[in-house]
Amino acid sequence: MNLVYEYLSGCNAWTVIPDKEIICIWNEIFPEYEINDGDPTFKTVDFLVHHDVNNNWIKGFSAAAFKALNDVWKAQKLNTQEEWAEFVSTMLGVAADPLKTCVKALPFIFSSTYEGGWSQVPKEDHVFEGIFLGPLVLRTLANHLDLADNPLSLESSAQYNHKPKGVLVMSIQAVQCILSFSHTGIIELPKGQGKESTEFSSKNFKDFPECKDGKIVMKRHSTLWDARIDIMTDSDWEAIIDGAMEYRKSQHKGKGKNKLNAEVMVEDTIFDSGDDDNGDSTLLYMDVVDPSS
Repeated sequence: MNLVYEYLSGCNAWTVIPDKEIICIWNEIFPEYEINDGDPTFKTVDFLVHHDVNNNWIKGFSAAAFKALNDVWKAQKLNTQEEWAEFVSTMLGVAADPLKTCVKALPFIFSSTYEGGWSQVPKEDHVFEGIFLGPLVLRTLANHLDLADNPLSLESSAQYNHKPKGVLVMSIQAVQCILSFSHTGIIELPKGQGKESTEFSSKNFKDFPECKDGKIVMKRHSTLWDARIDIMTDSDWEAIIDGAMEYRKSQHKGKGKNKLNAEVMVEDTIFDSGDDDNGDSTLLYMDVVDPSS
């Protein structure tokens, strides 16, 4: 599946892998068992690929963002619910609603937000630097790097797509989604009736058409980042990948050959997914965690 994840990393956020790409990847790996879209075997492979993307890869972003927030709270030595709540409010800036993103007002995406004490951010003279290098984003991105590779290749990122635009966007969105569930200082993911309207899924976080003033227009969510990401230099991307790789390697210390995969690292986690054929709906449920414990 790592080739599937790597293919998706080079696509726009929330892309559903086409059947022809599934066939191409399968036939490359298993040339002696070649398939085509008319084979009964392909239907099984197609189902399993979409199921895995939904239940492992997409959910991995949510799980990694959840773990990243707890890790950053600890790294910032924040020990009370009031401190956690203030941190969340500061990191979200004026864009508290993940479905009403203001690209220019998300402090958590900048590395400078965390330097010298995050409480400095509200000051008017604060300079936001290191876009997309904030540890919440890089820690979340690191989970994709782990899933797209094997745990024995920790010293090099040579196998990765070096400009994984879609993966970067989904990492940012996953972090913003988790922060939006943490205003009180406790991570409380939605459950019960109405949860579908706020869950981390393509239905909520990719662009979708809506009717406005009698006209059908696209409501932009994932493509809001395009203008800024498209002007990034090779060195910008190198810094992002290298930063995420450092977090990936640090997570593997003392774990032997075990993968980082956030899905199995977050304790007391229950996953539930929709039954959309393309794995289009996914929600991550987790017990409330006290980061100081």
